[in-house]
Amino acid sequence: MNLAPNVYLATVDDRSVVLDLDRDRYVGLGRSLTRAALRLTGGPDPSRDDERASELETGRAKLVAQGILTTSPPKTLRRTAPSATTSHWPSDPTDDASHRSMDWKAGLSALRALTDAQVSLRTLPFRKTIALVAREKVRPDHARARRTEQDLIDTFYGTRPWFPVKPICRLDAVALCIFLNRNGLDADLVFGVRLDPFHAHCWVQRGEAVLNEAHDGVLKYTPIMVV
Repeated sequence: MNLAPNVYLATVDDRSVVLDLDRDRYVGLGRSLTRAALRLTGGPDPSRDDERASELETGRAKLVAQGILTTSPPKTLRRTAPSATTSHWPSDPTDDASHRSMDWKAGLSALRALTDAQVSLRTLPFRKTIALVAREKVRPDHARARRTEQDLIDTFYGTRPWFPVKPICRLDAVALCIFLNRNGLDADLVFGVRLDPFHAHCWVQRGEAVLNEAHDGVLKYTPIMVV
């Protein structure tokens, strides 16, 4: 069996969390359903005990009924993100070298990305926002970035105070990812979860580098979806 389309799963110790994009919700799975989901999808099983056939069938039925598992083959390859090892920050504003004239076209591009992200998150189902991010991914035949990663990060954060909306991870990570990809720089939007208590978070990553916060902070989360 496979995860249903638009359904993502992250295992946290012996439990797991499901992200259902169609329903825009996270669902926690207990130990029994986690074992069933991992066995049925061919993932690593955290349990050392053999599951009785009847218990596995019960788990299968529940997971199918909840729309988490399906017998249909996957339509797309699920992407993963490498473990973060570093952070790339905006330039120090007190550093004389950082006082460069901002490219107004890039600044407008950052404001447009923020506006597009805000409108999408407020008015459309969340899966539509994820589809927007995916559409903006840099294609092999597209022009590459004309500005460096540092220039683009500085432009985005130099422009951000002009966008009068309180910073929040969904908005800022989505907008930054869109902005970077529109300007020819490959970047991934990563969603992660943690338990006890439950919390979901998202950030922007290029390879092992986190671009919008401290990398040791995101290591507290288990990635569940990469766009």
